Amino acid sequence: MSMQEYKKLIEDFCEAAEIEDVGGMLHRGLIDIDGTPARLQYVEAGDHCRVLADLGAVPDDLEADIHEIMLEFNFNNNSPALPLFSMHPDTRHAVLLLHVPITGLVGQSSLAEMIDKELTPRVNRWVEMLEEIRDTPSNNDDIQLPVGMFA
Repeated sequence: MSMQEYKKLIEDFCEAAEIEDVGGMLHRGLIDIDGTPARLQYVEAGDHCRVLADLGAVPDDLEADIHEIMLEFNFNNNSPALPLFSMHPDTRHAVLLLHVPITGLVGQSSLAEMIDKELTPRVNRWVEMLEEIRDTPSNNDDIQLPVGMFA
């Protein structure tokens, strides 16, 4: 696989999503996953597509609880997409990093379909989980961490 195959995936994605600036998408990769800002990036060293989803601000009083959940998830997850749950160092927003093999994307009918069918439900589940934590900070032992290919 190569940058050429990734470029073709992005071109097809832009066509399906009616995005005219293919070059901008290749360089910036900014997309919206059902209201969650995200970025697509080709990582040549691993021949994969990195997806960085910004899950939003974490209230200061819940940061320790959310850090604990992030660490637990990162330690226990062994998904092929190598999900990593973290905090952005500048914005202090919760972020979800996914690493999707290009070979897995090439097998999809389209990148847009893969985002809709695979990534959107998982990103939404993480957003919901963070909302649960924000709404009920004292009862975080009952929070169910997402699992699966894209976690």
